[in-house]
Amino acid sequence: MTPPLHEASRSQANRRFVLLFVIFAVLSVLGFAYLMRGNTDAAALWHSLGMQPWWFYVIVAAASALLIAAEVARVMVHGWALGVAMPARTAFDATIANNFMSWLSPGGLLGEPAATYVMARYGTPVDAALLIAYVKFVISFAFILILAGTGIALGYSPPFPLTLTVSLISGISLFVGLMALLVGGAMWPTQSRAWLARLHSRVTQGWLGRGRRRAVVSAIYRTADESVARLSALRARGARWLLPVLLSHVGYYCAYAGIMLAIAYGLAPDAGVANAAFVMRGFVYLGFLHILPTPGGTALGEIAAHAFFASTFGRGLDVQFVLWFRIATLYAHVGFGLLYLPAIGVWRGVLGRRLWGPA
Repeated sequence: MTPPLHEASRSQANRRFVLLFVIFAVLSVLGFAYLMRGNTDAAALWHSLGMQPWWFYVIVAAASALLIAAEVARVMVHGWALGVAMPARTAFDATIANNFMSWLSPGGLLGEPAATYVMARYGTPVDAALLIAYVKFVISFAFILILAGTGIALGYSPPFPLTLTVSLISGISLFVGLMALLVGGAMWPTQSRAWLARLHSRVTQGWLGRGRRRAVVSAIYRTADESVARLSALRARGARWLLPVLLSHVGYYCAYAGIMLAIAYGLAPDAGVANAAFVMRGFVYLGFLHILPTPGGTALGEIAAHAFFASTFGRGLDVQFVLWFRIATLYAHVGFGLLYLPAIGVWRGVLGRRLWGPA
């Protein structure tokens, strides 16, 4: 039996949205303001927004829509892999909710719960919706971090400080390592879950088992335990699901590459910057955005424009590239979600406190 979905009141949902949006907007503005201090980038940036040829705006809009379409395809393919019927409309609405909450929440933590809520609201079994969102996230996150790590290893990382390079490599290694351990645990689910239970019991007997710390530790344990169980359930289906799933992620990141190339060519058609080396550097930048704790990688993602792209475009044009890249892959999705989610009646649920439970 599917537990009842929980929805916040309209006033609660609106307050949460205002809080998330204000933080998101302020950090974005601060990031670009930091880049433009003491130079003439501001005028060039405003000129870039309003003085592009008409076809450039069409390309950016089409590229942004292409990214959404690629994500919809990923959701549908993951549903197929799990033997769950996933209509295109359900996948589309879940994608919009996922994008909206991922970009507005710190570290993108609310994106998968929002997508799960929408899928469950449309009749997808809750366990299946959770598994679709979870597996897609794990594979996608590993995919981009491996791409970024490959770019760094091949020398496509920008000439930023050594400490930042070490941080990127450490972050990539940590997350890929954790995911590898999780997948490995799924190969031996009974032993892995028993080990997690013993570890949880031992940890909660000490200082971490007191007061609110116990609740945090227990939540981490439940997440790890459910993760092993979900991946184990997918493994039980055999390997026939893997190739289509991986191809859906290839298509998704090819859409990102297309956006980078289209914007680069539109801003600097005669500079010869739209090439494979540039795309690999773009993937390093995208991996950097994925490990940032701020909503949608705001502030730090904008501030990093010079470090990643000044050597490619020169100062000024690098900021314009990051602005248009963020418009196509971030700001446009937030704006569309702001209009679309209330129209389809999921606004209160997407911004609810819990995925499900008593109202």
